[in-house]
Amino acid sequence: MGVKMIKRSYGALLSIVVFCMLLLFHQMYTDNFMSPLSRSATHRSREYVRWLKKSEQEIRSLITHQYNSTYKNPCWYNNGSLTCLPYFYLAGMPKCGTTDLWSKITQHPHITTCGWNPVMRSTTLCRKEPHFWGKHRFKYGETIQSYLKHWKKFAQQLEDKTLPASKQIVGDGSASTFWQLTYRNNVSYRNDPLEYTTAQLIRFIQPQAKFIVIFRNPSERLYSQYNYQKDRSIKSADNFHDCIVHSIDKAHVHMKNFTLRESAYLRRNDESPLWIPRIFLGFYDVFVTDWLRSFPRNQFLFLRLEDWKKDCVNILPEVFEFLSVGPISKEDIAIVCRNEAENVNKLTKETMLPRTKLLLDEFYRASLQRLAFVLDDNRFLWND
Repeated sequence: MGVKMIKRSYGALLSIVVFCMLLLFHQMYTDNFMSPLSRSATHRSREYVRWLKKSEQEIRSLITHQYNSTYKNPCWYNNGSLTCLPYFYLAGMPKCGTTDLWSKITQHPHITTCGWNPVMRSTTLCRKEPHFWGKHRFKYGETIQSYLKHWKKFAQQLEDKTLPASKQIVGDGSASTFWQLTYRNNVSYRNDPLEYTTAQLIRFIQPQAKFIVIFRNPSERLYSQYNYQKDRSIKSADNFHDCIVHSIDKAHVHMKNFTLRESAYLRRNDESPLWIPRIFLGFYDVFVTDWLRSFPRNQFLFLRLEDWKKDCVNILPEVFEFLSVGPISKEDIAIVCRNEAENVNKLTKETMLPRTKLLLDEFYRASLQRLAFVLDDNRFLWND
C-alpha cells in the first residue's frame, strides 16, 4: 500500500514538473520569438502601443528634412539619395468612385501614373493604393521607410531628368487614408494610445499637402458595397433590408456605450450574417472634422460622385487647377472623360427598396446636416 502511494505521489509530482516546464518553455518562446501581435491580449496591447509610439516618433523625425526647391513634388536628399513623398492624396470612402477619378486625374502629363493605366494598358511606377497611413503603418514591422521606398522609382526618374523636376508630381490614391485606423483591432477604444491622428502626422511632415476627397450619398454607398462584397447567393433587395434593420438596431445599441467618433472608426466583428460592418462609414462629418482640425479648408477639394458621373468635363479641369498642374485642352478633357468608368460593379442588381432607403436616410440625416454645415455646402445634404 505504501509503495503504491509513493508511486502515485511520484507520478503526480512528475506531472506537475512537466507542466511547469512546458509553461516556462511557452513563456520563453512567446517573449523571444513571437511578434507582439501574437501574444496574449494584454501583453500584446502594451507591446503594440510601445511600438506604435516609436513608429510615430520616426515619422515625426522627417520634419528635420528641408524639401528641395528644385522639385515641385515634396522631395529631399537623404544620404545623397533623392527621397520623395506624394504631392497629393486622393481619399474618400469605399465605392465612391476613387478608382475612376484616379484613372482620369493621372491622364494629365504632369501627374505620374501609379497603378494600372487604362490607356497604356500597363502597370506604372508605383501602386495606386499603398495603404500606408490607414493600414500598413499599424502592422508590426512596417515603417515610414517602407512607405518612402514606394516612391523610389519616381524619385530616380526626377533625378535622371526623365521627368520634368519643376512640374511633375505624384499622388497617393489610398482611399483608406481618410477613414481607416487599423490599430483599433488591437487596443481598447476607451484607452486610445495614439498621441496623433493620421491627419496630424501628415501635417507634421507635409503641411502643404493637398487632399481630394470624394463622397457619395451614404445610403447608396452602403448598398453599392453590399452588392460588391456580399455573397452573391443571398444577395437581394429584401436581404439588404433585413441587414439594415438588424445593423441599425445594433448601431443604436453600440452608440449608447461609445461616442459617435468611436463608432465611426469602428471595425466590429459580429457573428450575425445580417450585420453590415461598414454602416458607420456613412458618418462623413466625423472624418471631415478630424481632418479639418489639422489642415486648412483650402487644401481640400471635396467632390460628390453623383456630380462627377454627370459632369466630368467641368470637374476634371477644377481638379487640375486645384493641383496647380496647368490646364489641358478641352478636346483632351473630352477624350479622358469618355473613357469607361473604372472599378464599377457591372453585375445586374435590384433597386434598393424605398422602405430601406427611408431607414438609411433617416439614420444618416443628422450626420449629413453637420457635414453640410462644416463644408458650408448644401449639396452634401443629398436632397437632389
